[in-house]
Amino acid sequence: MMQSSRTLEKSNEAVVIRRLTADDLDRLFDPAERVLGEQWLAQQERGELYVAVAEVNGAPVGRRCLNFTWYQHIGAGYCFAAVVRQELRSQGIGARINEHLESVARTRGLRALRCAASKKNTRAIAWHERCGYKRIGESVVRWTDVDGREVEVDCWKFERCIEGIGFMPTKIKAKTPRRPAATVHSIRTTSDDGFASAFNSAPSPSPPAPSSPPCSSPTPPR
Repeated sequence: MMQSSRTLEKSNEAVVIRRLTADDLDRLFDPAERVLGEQWLAQQERGELYVAVAEVNGAPVGRRCLNFTWYQHIGAGYCFAAVVRQELRSQGIGARINEHLESVARTRGLRALRCAASKKNTRAIAWHERCGYKRIGESVVRWTDVDGREVEVDCWKFERCIEGIGFMPTKIKAKTPRRPAATVHSIRTTSDDGFASAFNSAPSPSPPAPSSPPCSSPTPPR
């Protein structure tokens, strides 16, 4: 059988991790979901959220959000809506986005990152564990999709302590965030002339319920 005439060339490219900008809205979101990006951008400008975007050769290829408000009272940030363009997965881009968000959280004085992953998403669970996240419990994450559909997902809750941050009191004063510089990495990437629907944008889930302080060695879930 003859191979396809279209091949994917491999080349060394720089990966830049930076914050979301208005120029990303049409490239990261389908028209029906653009309002979601606008909401995230507005939250970012208010200092409530940071959206890390990975780009290769000037094109966005991944992103993840970090919410500063939901767990602010216990010194933790909440990460959600992670995605990397399908043909560029398993090349460390997600880990680099996570490292960037950890740096952002550190500038805010946070001492841990928290997130949730569907119990059915074994790939996401394994990825978080490889990145040093520990399971700290269970939760049901709910949100209203852009089409008005109510979504409910049974999840594991994860936490990763931020290195270099010592104990912080439960109540934390809000800080004016410094704008982190973009971070640059090098990977082997795949050239592609079509973006298609590489990004599956999920709306912000409902705020998590109050829980124990971060890095408190909770009892493992059963």
